[in-house]
Amino acid sequence: MVTAALDPSSNRLLASLPAGTRRRLARILEPTLLRKGQKLIEEGRRVDYVYFPGRKTVVLLERPSENGAAIGVCLVGREGLVGADAALGDGMATYRAVAPFGGEALRLRMKAFKAEAGRARALMDRVLRDVQFLLLFASQTALCQSFHRLDRHLGSWILHLHELAGPRELPITHDFLAGNLGVRRVGVTQAAGRLRAARLIRYRWGKLKILNRKGLMEFACSCYRKVSEARRRFFGPALDRV
Repeated sequence: MVTAALDPSSNRLLASLPAGTRRRLARILEPTLLRKGQKLIEEGRRVDYVYFPGRKTVVLLERPSENGAAIGVCLVGREGLVGADAALGDGMATYRAVAPFGGEALRLRMKAFKAEAGRARALMDRVLRDVQFLLLFASQTALCQSFHRLDRHLGSWILHLHELAGPRELPITHDFLAGNLGVRRVGVTQAAGRLRAARLIRYRWGKLKILNRKGLMEFACSCYRKVSEARRRFFGPALDRV
């Protein structure tokens, strides 16, 4: 089946590369359909593939704890890639990467990625830019989890998901949100209830949709705006307009 992920332009990082580099990569990139909840990379294990998410595909980077729980660190969409940081280090993953809603992506074996990054300066420049952005996103998330009200943090997280996945109803459960925000399920219920009461979102039966994006942006903490502005600075205009 032909999907958008077969086209390297479905990932903005790939689309931004010089024509010669894109042609070389197109011959070795593998299209892959991601299952809902599929783990792409596991913390502490060797990274075999680098993934380039396609349109409306979201990959969650999370840190697992000793008891099996995990907390969301940042989100990657079609502006970037997943797993490249391992190529810059010892080849081992420092986080878990999950495709919470499924989707499509292009993947490249780590050995081939390292070889191409070594010969194509443009690719390495964009990889370093992506890693810098992810560090910013992760540090902003840590600040938000420590100092901001849960309902405002939840508002920011929903806006990030909306920006990357598109304006659609998302299959988001209380357990998914609680795990990613690092709080108990009852906390998410109360926070989502406040957003719902303000008619900013519709959330029922494990599905969430933004009803008033402008209002949600005003309600959410400043973390969404700071990360979103950084995304535009690093990668260009909003994803849903490109």
